[in-house]
Amino acid sequence: MHKSIVFFVVLFSLIACSETKKEEQKINVNGGDFTLTLPEYMKKSENISSEGKAEYMYKNENSYLFCVVYKDSKKDYKTGFKLADYYTYIANDILNNYLDYGTLKPEKEIKINGKNALQFELNGILMHSPGDQNSFFIVTVVESENAFYEIRTWCDYQSKSKFQLDMIEIAKSFKTN
Repeated sequence: MHKSIVFFVVLFSLIACSETKKEEQKINVNGGDFTLTLPEYMKKSENISSEGKAEYMYKNENSYLFCVVYKDSKKDYKTGFKLADYYTYIANDILNNYLDYGTLKPEKEIKINGKNALQFELNGILMHSPGDQNSFFIVTVVESENAFYEIRTWCDYQSKSKFQLDMIEIAKSFKTN
């Protein structure tokens, strides 16, 4: 009897470990002049952003988790436009054009693979979503020599605790080539 209990405990542990290992696998996205590492459960999409300027779009619809990367050439902005200006532009764009009743947490200055970046969180009701979808965003804006990048990740607000670390890790994996 004791051996069979030990066998089932070991079997259960092996199954649990194999599931955990699967979640840790990553996929690398090569965006031409940048790379990004995403959890394996996210798949490429063509229809998340209607703006048409997204470099890459990935999602997991079952879990309602999304990632979109935008690139803006510095040539498109006036001379002296800084990372803080780009942050303000992006935060206002999301609050005014994507969210009803949105709230914004203060940005954090961070470094991502040697590049200056600002990261901030928002939450609110997505405009034009069925059933007033309450969403949680982590947005990271990164400055390179010739461009600004926006790494926008979001999920259902109820899934925030489940995906928040993955969202942060996605942004931290960003590298310009």
